[in-house]
Amino acid sequence: MKTITAKIKTVADVLKDNGTTQKEFDEKYKDIPISVKSFAILELLCKSLNEGWTPDWDDSNESKYYAWFDMRGGSSGFRCDGYDGWGALSGVGSRLCFKTWELAEYAGKQFKDVYGEYMTIPEKNQNEIVGYTYNGAKISKETMDEILQKHFKEQ
Repeated sequence: MKTITAKIKTVADVLKDNGTTQKEFDEKYKDIPISVKSFAILELLCKSLNEGWTPDWDDSNESKYYAWFDMRGGSSGFRCDGYDGWGALSGVGSRLCFKTWELAEYAGKQFKDVYGEYMTIPEKNQNEIVGYTYNGAKISKETMDEILQKHFKEQ
């Protein structure tokens, strides 16, 4: 029997596991921003990888994990930096969590592009990250790096 990570490797696998096709998904989400489409795919991804598990937010002893991203690193300015976990009292969003750290890390690395479409604001075209938005202004990667370096030096 295949492990869930052997079964779910692409967006098409996620959609198939949830009883839909790319064509049906695209029709349902036509004229919807890419970030909303990506969030919908990530919700389905969590459903697939968690294989029926849902977090019990009343149980503070139950660990919940999510992919963690470093928005400053890598050539694209966006990379999966591992995973993190939290308890029931966290202010972190709960929809995109996993039952194990291995699944969180797998999702973040295997589906990095989908997370990127959800979590970043692309410029020029929706498929290529070419800059950043900071306090409502469009800025370059170099400017963002300067802002972050200054911020961390002040702390």
